[in-house]
Amino acid sequence: TVDASAGRLLAIMADVDTVSGYLLAGIGDASATQGPNFFVVSNTTSRADMETAFRDLSSREDVAVLLVSEQVADVLRDEIDEYKKKMSERGPRRPGTKASNMPCTVLEMVPSTQPQ
Repeated sequence: TVDASAGRLLAIMADVDTVSGYLLAGIGDASATQGPNFFVVSNTTSRADMETAFRDLSSREDVAVLLVSEQVADVLRDEIDEYKKKMSERGPRRPGTKASNMPCTVLEMVPSTQPQ
């Protein structure tokens, strides 16, 4: 179980530059039992590896939010949509529910548009 005093983590699946930025901002964590809360994706990363990382990170009790880059979301569209559908069917959080019993929220990162 997750120690409530420790809080829950932000996890990320993205390219090396994006993940590095988040790690430099202090979100990095490497649990001895669950591994790191990040997954670096490159042009050589297989879909199967991305699917495994998505399942692992989104099912961790200590992860509250999983950020997924647009490029990763494009590859894992079906898995992400199925996960969000399953979570929406669970309904809203009930009062008194422990944070560690709540599912992870998956957010897709979309690049900001720059005014020209």
